[in-house]
Amino acid sequence: MKGLIEFARINGHVYKKQNRLFSFVLAFCSFILVQYFNMAYNPYLNIQSDGKIMFMGVDINNILIPAISMFMVILMFFVIMILCQTFLNRKNLEEVILSLGGVGLNKIAMYLFLQLFFMLIKAIPLGIVLFLVFNPIFNFFVCEVLHVTYPLWYVSSTASWLSIVVIITLLLSMIITSTGYVYRHELIQLLEILNKKNKPLPVSHLRMPSLFYVIIFLLPAFAIPSLINESRSMILMLLIAMIGYRSMIKKTLPKLFVYLRLHFLQRHPLISMAFSQATMFMQQISGVLAAQFISVNIIMVLLHSARYNQGLLLICGMTYIILMITIFLTMIYKNVENESYYFKTYQTIYHLGYSIKEISKMMRYEFIFMLVLFEIGPMIYAGVILQSSGYIGLLGVMLIFLLFNGFVLMILYHQRNSLLTKIQNGGELYE
Repeated sequence: MKGLIEFARINGHVYKKQNRLFSFVLAFCSFILVQYFNMAYNPYLNIQSDGKIMFMGVDINNILIPAISMFMVILMFFVIMILCQTFLNRKNLEEVILSLGGVGLNKIAMYLFLQLFFMLIKAIPLGIVLFLVFNPIFNFFVCEVLHVTYPLWYVSSTASWLSIVVIITLLLSMIITSTGYVYRHELIQLLEILNKKNKPLPVSHLRMPSLFYVIIFLLPAFAIPSLINESRSMILMLLIAMIGYRSMIKKTLPKLFVYLRLHFLQRHPLISMAFSQATMFMQQISGVLAAQFISVNIIMVLLHSARYNQGLLLICGMTYIILMITIFLTMIYKNVENESYYFKTYQTIYHLGYSIKEISKMMRYEFIFMLVLFEIGPMIYAGVILQSSGYIGLLGVMLIFLLFNGFVLMILYHQRNSLLTKIQNGGELYE
């Protein structure tokens, strides 16, 4: 066990850039969790009912802040699980080394947990600092927009206990994630061996056609106009659409690319490679895109419900900005984790005879495709909600979403373009 801890500690110093970014994003998510727990259990925020509009069957003033807080908590846990999964995907080589050394699956799972645990130890102090710095600013903003008064340094005792619960839950989640990752890889390898010796597994015949996921995604949109004031039904429809949206990215988009490549892109290799890269990246971040889809549209539903209360509108707006920042950081981390793959891919294309100018052109095509694909899914539902609601303020959410995606892709493009500079200068990724 001592040797395992030492091996985990040594390897924790490899990929410093990725590890630091992972720790920061983890700290930011933890800070947001605690901050929204603090808001949800703040007795000073029990706003008086005005009876103008209902949400989830309860007066909007009494339920919206706890509803926003719980939505943020659930979404942050989802994002943290995506981060942990991305972090573990980088550990394949270390897993192989331990396996060749005769280490059992239980100890490999413990090793992966230790790696995550060391990252959490670094993230917790940073999360505490972020909370201490931003909590009074957050409270000041809430007091101003809701016209209530309470101490700027206020921390709910319930939130304090829940913070401890968050840390314990994160640890348990990391144990489950690490164990599941190791055993799932072992099971996949076993099934691949069996599948080479036998006929295709019966489960392969149960795969749904690609069109099925498109229908699952689009069908709820037809129900939204009649359900715009039924909050429970609206959220259920959006969850169904999110499942269809993620499945479309994972299942339908690759088949669409194959069809386009065979029928339209054979004489356009740069466009074909660009569409292939865009498809692969979207599959890698399908969970993040699903979180973005549900965030944008649920926030629009909340804004529709809170349209008569300016203070609650500002709280929803602030929450939306925080969600966008979280998704931005997660996408940046996912891109940084894949730097090695993109460097090798661009280097291979360069050695095949393509110039840096041609690869740069391919990259521009790739990001144009991603810009369109990032925005079309969420905007379909955002447009339906806007038309059904008739609340013109929702246009602001759509505009922020469009500008945000453009900004994120500009940052990602800059990161990728720096790889081409290194290739052109004959350098290595990590020097």
